[in-house]
Amino acid sequence: MNSYLATSDIPEDWCLASIVPIPKPYEFKCLLKNTRPIILLETARKLMVKIITDRLFRVMTQHQVLTGRNFARLPNSSVNTPINILDGIMKHHRISQNSQELWILSQDISKAFDSIDLSMFRLCFDWLKFPSNLSEFIISLFTSRKNRILTPFGKTESYDLLIGIDQGEVISPLLWTIYFDPLLTELSSSVISPYIWSSGIPANILNINNNDNVAVPITQLTYMDDSTLIAFSLTGLKQLLSIARDFYFLNNITAKFSKYELVSSSAGNNLISFHLDSEILDHLSPMSFSLQALRLSSSFRFLDVWFNLQSSPNFVLSQLKDIYSSFVASVHFKKLTPAQLAYLHSLIVLPKIQFRSQVLYLSESQIMRIANGYYGLQRKALSVARTFPSIALTSRFFSKDANPYDSLCERLLNRFLSWISLLFTGYKQANLVLIMLRTLQLILKWPCSLDFLIDFSPWTSKYHFISHNWLFQAIKLLCESGLQFDFPNNTFLDLMPNEVCPLVSLSSDLAVLETRSWLKSTLWCFSQIVDPFYNFQFTWSDLKYMGLVVNTGKTPSWFWIITSLFNSSSYLLK
Repeated sequence: MNSYLATSDIPEDWCLASIVPIPKPYEFKCLLKNTRPIILLETARKLMVKIITDRLFRVMTQHQVLTGRNFARLPNSSVNTPINILDGIMKHHRISQNSQELWILSQDISKAFDSIDLSMFRLCFDWLKFPSNLSEFIISLFTSRKNRILTPFGKTESYDLLIGIDQGEVISPLLWTIYFDPLLTELSSSVISPYIWSSGIPANILNINNNDNVAVPITQLTYMDDSTLIAFSLTGLKQLLSIARDFYFLNNITAKFSKYELVSSSAGNNLISFHLDSEILDHLSPMSFSLQALRLSSSFRFLDVWFNLQSSPNFVLSQLKDIYSSFVASVHFKKLTPAQLAYLHSLIVLPKIQFRSQVLYLSESQIMRIANGYYGLQRKALSVARTFPSIALTSRFFSKDANPYDSLCERLLNRFLSWISLLFTGYKQANLVLIMLRTLQLILKWPCSLDFLIDFSPWTSKYHFISHNWLFQAIKLLCESGLQFDFPNNTFLDLMPNEVCPLVSLSSDLAVLETRSWLKSTLWCFSQIVDPFYNFQFTWSDLKYMGLVVNTGKTPSWFWIITSLFNSSSYLLK
């Protein structure tokens, strides 16, 4: 193998591969494009390429060679990282204190791996200063190749491959990250209106204890070839699109602009026109197309997880019901034992449920309602009455079936601990975790570290969107399970030093408020709304004069909640 690397050459047998076409969930029509082609390569070749890939990745990670933040190949990162970031951005925008718009464009790149130009790869390797023998060895893996297809009737005749790289090759994900990195770097460095993601805590509250606000500009979220553009204005989004279009043209990448999905906090359901001029190529003619912006209540997909700007869980809940309904319909007339049903449930259904619901928290009652049809099958297999309670079927005394709620909670805690662990790594992702946790601190209106939060009863309302907040519910689960978890120092902000009485701890009606005027106000603690001697409560006019609330013409309803609270209690000294 060392001689192959030294000579930048590979055996002729390594150039021949076999393809197994895996059916997609629609009609085949004798077209290879309607399948997922899985390529089978020589074992020795895969072993050698794996060794090279691991060493190359280690060097590139250590020296931070790639700067475009493709989360597919970042250390301590996974597909959950961009999903968590987009979820955090949506939550931030929902409670944002400024007038920042949010524009999200989901791109559709067709057959990205199949369209890669090897001549451009040579330029990438030269730019990264790869040794010449390494560059030529990698190029030789994808030149003079032949493929053949495995069918029920035998192997087809081999055919030549002209461009692209094998999606099943071990090094392909890293190569795509290298190939795509110049675009992502340019998108991050030369934009005029990135979306500024921060905790959203008002500046005058931060200044009380000289706290610094962590803010991160976001222009794109990319995992492998799944890329989404983000900006705070239509002009900024058009600039991002123009840069991306130039890159696609130079590198022979097919982008289906008409299939892009546009989400905007301000465009409504209107038709948005895009006129793209080339940023660097004078001979590339302008391009125009239009996209229908999705409604605020409509959901869009990112990395196979669905989001919407209103943070409504309804669409995801309907998907989870469909997963169970589809499974029940497919096995309803099969003669399966309870153990076989439990095996299929754990192996097929639960992984889908866990992944689709990862930005939500679902209560046990919600899960049992969603899985009701499945437990009907279990009752039939166990020969018990239809009135037998579903919750009893999850007991180990009846079957070895996994409890879906326990399974989701286990996945939730694992995801939480994996996400929080980034705080200890020192990588740039640590700031992203800080922002999400401090945004949660703002939503809860909790003035100090959540380590001191032991009573979660004010936030138990099922109608409050915090009931589906996976980050909050993970902390709540840890606390209620008796597990001790201490956040690192300076994770949360000490906004009101020496204060021990948050307003939300006095009234659950305040804790479940979602209005921006409440979140935007600087009222966090009891001492802010009474005089220093605790003799009387400040009026709304007093608070406006002191700059503690927004100078609006109408007294908000939440202030009357505070007023009635103190009128009916003995908080004030007599």
